[in-house]
Amino acid sequence: VRNLGIEEHVRLLGLRADVPEILHAADLFAMPSLSEGIATAAIEASVAGLPIVASRVGGVPEGVTDGETGLLVNPGDSGALAGAMERLIDDPDLRERLARGACDRAGQFDNARVVAEYEKVFRGALAQG
Repeated sequence: VRNLGIEEHVRLLGLRADVPEILHAADLFAMPSLSEGIATAAIEASVAGLPIVASRVGGVPEGVTDGETGLLVNPGDSGALAGAMERLIDDPDLRERLARGACDRAGQFDNARVVAEYEKVFRGALAQG
């Protein structure tokens, strides 16, 4: 951040206990991961009703549907990442449509539902020996 001279535009907040409040203050959520398992941060951004720009890696596409809940870019493609973020900044209608889609999609990640799905998988595995 310092080397790029953008200190006035970027804040590195460190460990926070108030992530939901911070997310609700944002206009979009960027997740430029090179590797990702379960995209928990993207799910949290969805719950906050944020449109998402994320890398197409690991479990991210399971939580972010390109064109419906966010925009997906190839990992490591900073130009595509910047372009997708610019697109959302410049198009409030798209930003709002993706935000609504993200919020609707977040309901599918209800903890009780996820636990029930895991239980179903484990019971099936146990039944097979």
